[in-house]
This record gives sequence, C-alpha cells and structure tokens, in this order.
Amino acid sequence: MKLTPEYLAGFFDGEGCIDCQKMYAKPPYEKKYYVRPRLRLAQGPAGFEVLDELKKEFGGHVSRERQGRGNQSNSKSWEILNKKGIIAMLELLEPRLIIKKEQARLCLWWFKYCAGKNGFPEAARREFAEQLKLLKRDPQRLSGEAIAEIQQLMR
Repeated sequence: MKLTPEYLAGFFDGEGCIDCQKMYAKPPYEKKYYVRPRLRLAQGPAGFEVLDELKKEFGGHVSRERQGRGNQSNSKSWEILNKKGIIAMLELLEPRLIIKKEQARLCLWWFKYCAGKNGFPEAARREFAEQLKLLKRDPQRLSGEAIAEIQQLMR
C-alpha cells in the first residue's frame, strides 16, 4: 500500500492529532520545563494498515491492539516524537492540510527556530504549548499570531 500525500493529508486532517508532551528535565535539571511536539493517530481495524505504513514511512511506534468494549471496536494508535520524522511528515502534509494547517505551521516554526535551544525562557515554552491548544480549538486562528505571542516571551 502506497499512501499518496493527498490521501495522507486528508486522513490526518480528519483523524490525526498534533500536540505536545510537556515534561521536566531529569535531575539535576528538574526545574527545566520542556515541550516536545508529537503527532498521533488512532484507528480501528480498517485503518491498521495505514498506521503500519505511517510507521514505515516516518518512524514512530504503533501500539498493540486494544480490545474494544461494548460497541467500541478494537483499536491501535501510531505516535511519533522523533524530530526528523515529524518534520518530514509535516513538510509533506502542510501544503495539503486544511484543518490542521496552522498547527503544522506552528510546529515547523518551533522545530526550525526554537526546539533544542536552551536559551528560551520557560514562559515561551509554555506559550508554545498553549498556542498549539488554541489552534486545536480554533483552526482558523493564524499560526503567525501564535508565533508573535511566543516571540514576545523570547526577548
């Protein structure tokens, strides 16, 4: 099965998730707050093959099948935290996304200008996570506005 970029963008727009893990560094830096963007997608049995293709193409991992309860079907999920894989996927999908376009733009900007750089204040990292949440609630919000909010805290 070969997934076209257009198919994958539509599939991810409808079923995928762009969010970030928030965590504190391990000792002796436990006060240092980090954010790490991630992509996730869960599917029932009909979509298991798509999850396997995503793993093959971009990396990440697919969880073991979970048994559904009642009317719920069994499910698996794919998740990727790897910077290189996330960037590859978002660069492929971003021009084709509709609903998650601005979230993708914000994450790509974060990876290009902020990720892995220790000089940014914690407030800017927290603002990135908050802006990503706001873009999920309001997909029409522009990532440029979110970036401006984060940059204010980086000065």
